[in-house]
Amino acid sequence: MKNIIFIIFIFFTVQAVFAKDITKKVSGVGFTKREAVSNALINGLAQIKGTHIDAKQKIKSHFNEQSLYINNIGKEITSSSSENTEAISQATKGIIKSYSIIYINKNINEYEALVEVTVPVYKAPGFNPHKRRKIAVMPFYSSKKVYLVDGKKVKAFDIAQKMTQNTVSFLTQSRKFTILDRENSRAYKKEVRFIKDKNTDKSELIKLGKKLATDYLLVANIISLEVTTKKENLDITGQEFISKKYNVGVQYRIVVMATQQVKWSDTITLNGTLDKEASNNLISYLASLIGKRIVTDIISNIYPLRIVGIDDYGNAVISQGASTIDIDEIFNVYSEGKKLIDSYTGEFLGYAESKVGEIKIFRVTPKLSYAKVIDGYIKKKMIIRKQKNTNDLSNTEEATGTTDVIIKEGGGVVLPF
Repeated sequence: MKNIIFIIFIFFTVQAVFAKDITKKVSGVGFTKREAVSNALINGLAQIKGTHIDAKQKIKSHFNEQSLYINNIGKEITSSSSENTEAISQATKGIIKSYSIIYINKNINEYEALVEVTVPVYKAPGFNPHKRRKIAVMPFYSSKKVYLVDGKKVKAFDIAQKMTQNTVSFLTQSRKFTILDRENSRAYKKEVRFIKDKNTDKSELIKLGKKLATDYLLVANIISLEVTTKKENLDITGQEFISKKYNVGVQYRIVVMATQQVKWSDTITLNGTLDKEASNNLISYLASLIGKRIVTDIISNIYPLRIVGIDDYGNAVISQGASTIDIDEIFNVYSEGKKLIDSYTGEFLGYAESKVGEIKIFRVTPKLSYAKVIDGYIKKKMIIRKQKNTNDLSNTEEATGTTDVIIKEGGGVVLPF
């Protein structure tokens, strides 16, 4: 029983960390006492949370109708402080939690009010989203409505949806970006209506107004998808067997939201033979291949994987795990050389890279991967890049020459865009 109580206590303690009250003393002026207090509250709100147009209008409207109260021991004007505090909290829908008037002074032509205002501020759980570049994966699209997959018609929308979901999943697991959802607006709006409902605790309202705009958009177009079945005979035994071959192509772009500038573009074509397990779930398998390849290419060019440590047995510890890296995958290891500058534009191109070894993954955790050295040598901070699969074709070759991400001595990176 004690353990249960302790767990419940910890849960609610953690929950409470997401919201905190900030109190400030602020002043405001106006031609009337009400206007001075109203403007003081608006100033306080702006200092703590920034300008909030809806709350600003409600504060002004409230003080056109209500009375004032000065401090807990000051002179009552027409009504109690608790009534006014509750009224202003309701009027601003919880944006202002409470306030008290410290003084109101009459100047020549106007009043000046000093007010202590308390505003609840919500902090989203988890890693600070502003510390990573924000990216939104837009729903994949296709010029076709239907694809013929292994003799069956499959809606292009269903294929595109699975590819979008897989790309979001792999990007999220990479932990290199803040991923913004652009597929579930209906569910979000439903929850917003619930929060705004009069029966919902008004303190929940501080969760609103926190939506983030993206830095980059990932847009993708399915240009081909084909799965064919072929009967073949083994040369030695003459035994007949059935093989399924796939060919899938996707064109994608990374676009700067603010300027619509295309920062990265590539066309990926994957082909190969499906095993029995993959054949039973064709679309999911192909969608996973595409999602993983897109994310691998993006990470390789923006945040190339690095060896973040070497364990006691001489194995490489890599700064990524989960589903983005597979056991038995082989990576090339590169050391960095001199900075490279474009002689025409003066643009920094990255560092020269020299291959010094190869490693093979033997263990994968949610955040890290472990690899043994199979050739050459390794050192901490060296870059690793996955060896190119002969079944994967792309108009952008593996970037074995340079990386254009600058690693700062004090930590952090300077991105190429």
